[in-house]
Amino acid sequence: MAPTALPAPPSFKLLQYPDLGTAFDPIIAQRPRIIAVGEIHKKNYSTLVSTASLFAKEALPKLVQAGYRDFVVEFLPSGPTADHEIRQYLNSGELGPLLSRWLHHHPDYCGFIGFLETARSLQQNGASINIYGSNYPSIADFLANTPEARAEYINTTTQARIMSLYSAGRKVISYTGTQHNNIEPLANEEMRSFGQNIRQIVGLQNYHEVDLYLGPLVANQTAYYLQLSGSSFLVPDRSVNALFFPGRTVMITPLPAAPLLPLSPTTSPTCD
Repeated sequence: MAPTALPAPPSFKLLQYPDLGTAFDPIIAQRPRIIAVGEIHKKNYSTLVSTASLFAKEALPKLVQAGYRDFVVEFLPSGPTADHEIRQYLNSGELGPLLSRWLHHHPDYCGFIGFLETARSLQQNGASINIYGSNYPSIADFLANTPEARAEYINTTTQARIMSLYSAGRKVISYTGTQHNNIEPLANEEMRSFGQNIRQIVGLQNYHEVDLYLGPLVANQTAYYLQLSGSSFLVPDRSVNALFFPGRTVMITPLPAAPLLPLSPTTSPTCD
């Protein structure tokens, strides 16, 4: 997924936090109506804990507690059937045929199931949560299109859902790849980034971009992902490093203590 260019000249405040949830505290305190989270997608089968897994475990409960109850997510399909099966899972834990096919198609199956399961647990404890997919309605539709077309489709459907919820007075979290949430898109990425458009409509105070970078994925490419030379020191060993810019925060997770190991693709993944 394309990185986000940092403002030039680079000027940011660097703070360290014990986990992702705590790193969201200063953002929640600003009370933006929309928090647009972007990740670098996990694209291989390995023991690397995905961004979605960490977000679900460490940040999702805190955001729900702060009143963010509507989530628009790229990793789930859109449409009436998907909406029904998502509600079904949140109410009963039953994975319908569309969601089952969709999630088993992706290397981050456990991360996405973890996201849904955390939301279901929070709902069982009294929180009213809505999750909306913004991807194609079926795997066949997804596979029939080019990566460029997919990115533009996701961008359009995510923006439409965010603005519908915002207009209804809701506090919204979107969860997509990092090219979509940018308030400053890279050159030639404008058609794949809703961030700039939404920020212009709702104002910087109501839109906050959060980019989540897994330390192992950016450790040797920080200049590329952060568009900042000599930035390898920003990848932490233990804590979560948060780089704060106006309207935007970059969070970098620590390097793993144990070596990463490959995993074989399976139709029945075992999730912790």
